[in-house]
Amino acid sequence: MLGIKRLLFPMARWWAHLLRVSLWHVDLFAPLLIMTPLCLALLPGGIPNTADSPVHLMRAAEMIQAWQEGLFIPRWAADLGNGYGLPLFVYAPPLPYYLMSLLHTVGLSLELAFKGTLLLAIAIACFGAYQMNRTLLGQWPAIVGAAAYLYAPILLRELFIQGNIAQLLAWVFVPWACYGIIQLFRTAQLRNGLIVALAVMGTMLSHNAAALLMAGTVASLSIILWVCTHQWRALLATVASSLLGLALSAWFWAPALLEGKYVQLGRIVASDFRPRFISLAELIALSPRLDTGAINSFFPLTLGAVQVWLALIGLLFLCSLSLVWLSKHQRVDRLLSATGLFFSLFTLFCALMATAWSEPIWRVLPFLNLFEWPFRWHGFTVVGLSWLCAFAIFAMLRTLARWPTPLGANIVGALALLLFIGSALVNLYPKLLPLGTFKSAPADVVRFETRSSAIGTTSLGEFNPIWVNNPLADLPTPDHYRRHRPANRLPNKLPPGVRATVELASTHTHQFRLDLPTPITLTLDLLYFPGWQATVDGTPISVVPHPGNGLLDVSLPAGLHTLRVHFGETPLRAFADLISLVAWLGLGLWIALRVVRKVLQRRDAEPQRRKELGRERPVQPGRQALATLALCIGLLLGVARLLPDWFQLHSQADQALTAPIQLKVNFDDKLRLLGADPAPVVAAPGASVTVVTYWRALQRLPDNYGIFLHLDTPSGETIATVDQSHPSDIPTSSWSPNLYVRVPLRLTIPANALPIRYQLRVGIVDAEGKHWLAFTNQLPGGSDHGDAFPIGQLWVEPAVPAHVAT
Repeated sequence: MLGIKRLLFPMARWWAHLLRVSLWHVDLFAPLLIMTPLCLALLPGGIPNTADSPVHLMRAAEMIQAWQEGLFIPRWAADLGNGYGLPLFVYAPPLPYYLMSLLHTVGLSLELAFKGTLLLAIAIACFGAYQMNRTLLGQWPAIVGAAAYLYAPILLRELFIQGNIAQLLAWVFVPWACYGIIQLFRTAQLRNGLIVALAVMGTMLSHNAAALLMAGTVASLSIILWVCTHQWRALLATVASSLLGLALSAWFWAPALLEGKYVQLGRIVASDFRPRFISLAELIALSPRLDTGAINSFFPLTLGAVQVWLALIGLLFLCSLSLVWLSKHQRVDRLLSATGLFFSLFTLFCALMATAWSEPIWRVLPFLNLFEWPFRWHGFTVVGLSWLCAFAIFAMLRTLARWPTPLGANIVGALALLLFIGSALVNLYPKLLPLGTFKSAPADVVRFETRSSAIGTTSLGEFNPIWVNNPLADLPTPDHYRRHRPANRLPNKLPPGVRATVELASTHTHQFRLDLPTPITLTLDLLYFPGWQATVDGTPISVVPHPGNGLLDVSLPAGLHTLRVHFGETPLRAFADLISLVAWLGLGLWIALRVVRKVLQRRDAEPQRRKELGRERPVQPGRQALATLALCIGLLLGVARLLPDWFQLHSQADQALTAPIQLKVNFDDKLRLLGADPAPVVAAPGASVTVVTYWRALQRLPDNYGIFLHLDTPSGETIATVDQSHPSDIPTSSWSPNLYVRVPLRLTIPANALPIRYQLRVGIVDAEGKHWLAFTNQLPGGSDHGDAFPIGQLWVEPAVPAHVAT
């Protein structure tokens, strides 16, 4: 007990001191309060049950394995690719896995390290949005703007539904880049360039597609600010900072870009973005209540209704009010005007790029077909919405500036906070998987690939070396994974008379002792890729890809030899490493000189500084804003705790409350159709229609079944079909019988379809695609049976005749 007291008392004093300091430093404590509801939603035991979290956990497991071997910048993932290894970390941005590996190194389990990385991303997002809005607009606008950003539905979707931690990390660096650039034009202090450099570097190391958008954001913001303020020094500092960020991360992006010819990146282009555009209604919709009875509860790709409407108010203020009265200094006046112009255009453009109206732009601009999902722009749109929301509060507070007390400011800020965080409470109920769900041993990584069909932790196989002609799943898994033994990259069956032992097996290096009666060509259980080098008794020998499967071949002479195979750097990777090393050393030297200079200056000016600190404590309105913020957060947490059913739906095992049409159709006592959305009634030839269906498994299914939607003529002929082998990308073998799955089915009507009434039918097909499961309608009075259930009727309109010139 005495030991515990000795531990707790210093900690209590430290926290009391931190709280006292934080109360005086409003800019530290306000973001922490804003983060509180979101952090409390993540902190209970378990990790969010998201679609992509298993993929990132498996990648992090590979990184952690390399770190445990002392390899802190790995290029090769030894256990991916069905156990044959893949150059994952040459192409997949590694920052999320570095952060998880770092947290694992300090003692957290892999799953807790994943959760810690999410919390770190939340902190980066909140503090970045707060500082971005604080620099020109003030405290209350910064608080509201940070809440608008942090509780944007797209960020909550990534946290609790999608789970693409790499994309989330890339997004949260955008506010910091904007803040750093604005500060460069505002103060001309070069230290703000470091913020820009680190933000650019963080995005480059987090997500490839977001890095392209970040480049456009930095360029457009700096150009607009320069055009409006004519500050050459700030523009040059922004360019230099961006180049520094590129140099710091060159060790990753240069090989990823210039060695892309060695992998099958072309497979990404095969994904069509056009069906994924977002309608305007969905773009500005309120987030609905999540259903605890669903595996994949519906979460629209909305920007947030509250964010959009308050941003429109801010945009109206920018368009209608003269900015001359906003500041006494002409320079700040221009900067505020330029910043408002940028965020207005930026927000409108990014929102447009998620809709079908932008399809001509997608076809013209390079690299956009690699984005796959138009909603990727949302992570940038909400940055602009955050600033416009903050500006709306800023303009309102200027209008209320005549009031003798800050009461008006606190009321306006509190109402905005309650709207932003209150509308997000429906999303703060994540489904948590218990700790220990994910296993990360090498055999578990291979088992995950096999079970999910995500060989290499991707669905398209874009990281497969170009020498692999067939799917990696067709190769037999190396024997040591099945037997849970140490890695052995020798072939399972050696030629007669060959004796071999494994002397070393690690991520990048393998060493064998071989006794060969005759010269042979040995095919190792490793995929060939530039960087693999081999030596026999210390003498370099060539390595080549085996024809067809792309495994690594080495030709060996007869005799007793030591074969060593090592994955090293190519000349390009080595040169990129050198650039980054020089940049990091230069940055470290500059920081050291700045620190020494600051220490000397502070020592000389310490007496005067103490006097100034005593006179310049934060004013009372700042503390009142904190108190109002704390009161709002406490009120929201209390409502969410006392009235949870206001924010959730609870479908029972045999219902889907979100389905407008309730059904009960059994398919061979394996799957049940619980309901559907109303099917479209009329459509034109060439158009696409979507039918949303709701299903549950009646038992644990050992096999995977597919779901299809057919468009049939009155005579029964099928003229169009859509098939999902894994409905909603969730294999039926993983469906829980107690939860339902929402399955949208999108079907394209043939351009030559006759203008008649068609039947829409859904059904179930086995994994081979040969046998349809028979259905029986279980509703009272429903005597239907067959192999494809009629879910609606569709009239196809007559085709519009082409205009004939006279």
